[in-house]
Amino acid sequence: VACWGLAYKQNSNDTRNSPALHITKSIAELGCKLVIIEPYLQADCNPVGDLDCCLCTFENAKKVADINCILVPHQLFNGMATGHNYYERIIDFCGVVK
Repeated sequence: VACWGLAYKQNSNDTRNSPALHITKSIAELGCKLVIIEPYLQADCNPVGDLDCCLCTFENAKKVADINCILVPHQLFNGMATGHNYYERIIDFCGVVK
């Protein structure tokens, strides 16, 4: 599962009290392997604690994820969720895919 965004609000790197972070942790508790797309965090940042996941680029996540959960409407995500049969694998919680 690719989780798009962990920040509390769009276009921010602040993950404090983030609903997206709680959703990501809940998905991990279900036993899913996670990759995270968060363009506003540095690669060495670990906001998810001891969860088995990694920050990655959109292109890498697109290759490995079966499901994509868009959790934060970062402007950088606009237009990224396109491609053949790609819409079938997206759960958009915030209206990025139109």
